[in-house]
Amino acid sequence: MDKPPVILPKETAFKWSRDFMKLRARHYLSRQVTRVMIILFSLIFLIGIIGFFFDPRSEMHGFYWIPLLLPFPFFLFYWMEYLCLSRIHHADLNRNIVARIGVESLTIDIGEVVTTLKWQAIKRLWKFPDLFLLFTDTQRAKFVTLPVEELDDETKSFIESKVREYGGQVF
Repeated sequence: MDKPPVILPKETAFKWSRDFMKLRARHYLSRQVTRVMIILFSLIFLIGIIGFFFDPRSEMHGFYWIPLLLPFPFFLFYWMEYLCLSRIHHADLNRNIVARIGVESLTIDIGEVVTTLKWQAIKRLWKFPDLFLLFTDTQRAKFVTLPVEELDDETKSFIESKVREYGGQVF
């Protein structure tokens, strides 16, 4: 038996809160900063600690400062990026947002401003269990966040198929 078609437009409402901003920042950075990089910098740091404390040659201790300090700019950059992505202005706090998913586009209504994204404008979709990040640029981090916890599986599949239909990538 065939599945019934998705009834559109669908609407989902959510609050623009500090927790929501932190969640989207964590999800974005979890894909941007790969596990390989974290493991690599942790190993470099571990080599520095082992060499500094266990190498009997005291003349080499100056060399081990390099692997000890090398990971810190990476982790500092990661932390600064997280703070920038999770920042929210007081005027935007707890604002009610309505997202409408239609056949031709996705519309985000924040009250005084309504933004409509045609499906062909979305270049990438990053899927997470609780939200989707919809990128409008392939080079820069310009994205729209859509909570999908309340959406049914058919609507999520519809969004994925629309992104793919117009040449977008789904990850």
